[in-house]
Amino acid sequence: MIRWALKLSEFNIEWEHRPGVQNVVADVLSRNPVGNMDGSQISCAALRALGLHSREQLIREQREDPELGHIYRYLEDPDDGSVNATVCEGWSQEFKLIEGLLFYAKNILQLLEN
Repeated sequence: MIRWALKLSEFNIEWEHRPGVQNVVADVLSRNPVGNMDGSQISCAALRALGLHSREQLIREQREDPELGHIYRYLEDPDDGSVNATVCEGWSQEFKLIEGLLFYAKNILQLLEN
């Protein structure tokens, strides 16, 4: 721990508390340890490479994505009954819909700063 504290002290870091309700995307350090698991118990989201040729195609893929589609529809219309508003309210703070494209908000802030 001391080694990590010394390493982190080299950086200009501002710590900001985010309550659990708003911290939907918990980092790996804040998760409870998981006991031994065999491979049959582990699941992850399927990833696929997209050969995108247009902005419209990316928008269509985001809208139709099984995970992002809920957030996309919620940001378009928070009163849309087809999405789980309780789940999407937390996630919607992490994403922004800009000119039809869904962006992870932290990445947008980094791009704007550069």
